[in-house]
Amino acid sequence: MIVAGVAVLLASGVASTSGRQRERRVGGTSFTSAIDARWTVHTRTGAGGFETLALSSRGARLDAVGIPLPGAVGITVSEGPATTIERRAGRAPAQPAANLTGTRAARQAQAAIALMSAVVRTPGGAQWVELSSPARFLTLAGASAAEESYEYVFGGRGNVQVDVVARRGDRIYFIELDTEPAHIAQGESAFVRLLRNWRWR
Repeated sequence: MIVAGVAVLLASGVASTSGRQRERRVGGTSFTSAIDARWTVHTRTGAGGFETLALSSRGARLDAVGIPLPGAVGITVSEGPATTIERRAGRAPAQPAANLTGTRAARQAQAAIALMSAVVRTPGGAQWVELSSPARFLTLAGASAAEESYEYVFGGRGNVQVDVVARRGDRIYFIELDTEPAHIAQGESAFVRLLRNWRWR
């Protein structure tokens, strides 16, 4: 769940063939990617210049915090200006600064992980929250990013939440997977596919 609490997104849903699997192209103002063609995409543009894509494996809309119906997998993708997150989070999203030490790669990793800390939250009301995978540095189509995951109970159901946050220029990208533990293999496969197909416009 993104701390900015923005409304959701923008997409293009054209099915194409990739090998034996059909893909659906999705995208926002500054990126494109692809998911399984059987998934549905709900889009809307929110306040503060944010755009969000709500992707569902079962067709039903995700709830207000991005969690799908029982038995489904949900992925939320939001992009927007860093200044909006700064105002709503109450602090500036991290950028490389003079007090960060080490090599350029180390500074990028520190900044990406600090951004993750500023942006990502679990839903209010989540119980037995466990950080199952601490923040780690990665890249999203060449842009510095970080990833972490949580497990908790929300609304009486178990949920696995995996977040990737990236910054490219003055825009921040927030990508979140939500699903019940029994469906995490399907969820991770779809999540990896989305990240692997990510391209900047």
